[in-house]
Amino acid sequence: MPNFSRTSLRKILNDLNFEYTKKNHISALTEKGNIVCWRQKYIEDIRYYRSRGRPIYYLDETLINTAEINSKPWVDNTIKSHRKTFIRGHTTGKNNLLDKDKLLNVVHIGSSEGFVIGGLLTFESKKKNY
Repeated sequence: MPNFSRTSLRKILNDLNFEYTKKNHISALTEKGNIVCWRQKYIEDIRYYRSRGRPIYYLDETLINTAEINSKPWVDNTIKSHRKTFIRGHTTGKNNLLDKDKLLNVVHIGSSEGFVIGGLLTFESKKKNY
């Protein structure tokens, strides 16, 4: 678990629409009603579309901070050809494609059938904070 201060944790939970409430002297975290309703509608919609055989596609993104990529990876220098590289699943040498301190966004879409061909989107973020 990350080490958060009480103030930081409270701010994060508020941003996630949690409320701090007391009931019968027992403290509890609860979600706001509109979030609960939104989730219930989402689940109903997914069930409806699945029952009619409609494909469900999911879209997600992640952020890669290139400054956190290991600059000294382990490399098998005994492999000198692309064919041997492919067979063994290794690399033929050091490959520094990314500059330090860049943020890369990676977005992809897929379903139970796998990823959508042409659905991958990668781009460099212009902001240093996400």
